[in-house]
This record gives sequence, structure tokens and C-alpha cells, in this order.
Amino acid sequence: MVVSRQQLAAARGVVRFSAPPAELEEAARALGRYCVLLEGTEVEDKAGFLELCQDAFGLPEWFGHNWDALEESLADLPTGRGADGTVVIWTDWALFAESDPEEYATALDVFEDTARTLGVDGVPFVVLRVGEGPDEADEPDMDLELDDIDPDEPYDEPPGGEES
Repeated sequence: MVVSRQQLAAARGVVRFSAPPAELEEAARALGRYCVLLEGTEVEDKAGFLELCQDAFGLPEWFGHNWDALEESLADLPTGRGADGTVVIWTDWALFAESDPEEYATALDVFEDTARTLGVDGVPFVVLRVGEGPDEADEPDMDLELDDIDPDEPYDEPPGGEES
């Protein structure tokens, strides 16, 4: 399956992508999105994940290191960075998923809740999980290639019409 710029623009919540992170980042920036790379190579637990998020998202020193504080901070990102939304590219997430499945599931919930909250105001938020890891039956898997993304192509609306 080949992803178009419109498909990437329409993605929301947490999805798996099979594409090089650099290409995903280029496509996200072409859409005017704030792009964050989460490299979870050494993340095994909640504390490590929240520290990674603090560093990657540039959260302040007084960040509370709890799930509520993360969700509140994420909700302020797109407008605070002058972007049209946020794309998070999360690589090497499998270690966290396998080491601490409950906290990993909570991290996914925080990302999904953030996407819903921002979506009410029409602000896109998507987490693209790149790479191999445990399968999750209810999760969309967007096995995508980015061959046909043209940064100069005008973007009008996602496939299927206007967002609601």
C-alpha cells in the first residue's frame, strides 16, 4: 500500500507505519505539522518513557512525570509550536511494550485521549509507531510506503471528504 500525503494527513491516534522515520518526518513537516521523534531504544518502564517524552517534546523541568501531566502537556503542543498539528514518530517501542505492558497500554491511552481532545478542535495528533513489536488486534496497521508524497502537492482534505 502506498500512502499519499492526504492519507498521512488523515491519520489520527496511534497507528503502526512501515516506513523509514526520516521519510515520515519529511512528509509530516511538508504538511506543516510539529514533528517529534521518540526513540524508545532503552525505555522499559513508565519512568523511562516519561523522561523520554520530557526530552523529546521539550517539556519544562517542572513537568510532573505522571500520565495526567503528560496528557495536559501534549494538548498544548500544536498551537504552542505554531504548527497545524503534531506527528509523533515512535521508534523502538517494543521493549516498553514487552517489559511493562500495563504502563505501555496507558501510554497508548494517553496518546489516543490526546488525539480525541485535540480532534474536537480540528487539530490533528497522530503517533506513528515504526518497527516490529507485539501485535495488537484492535490497532490499525498502516503498512505504508511514502513513494508518492510530493511536498509541493496542495492539500485540501483527507480522503472521504471533510473532517467532522
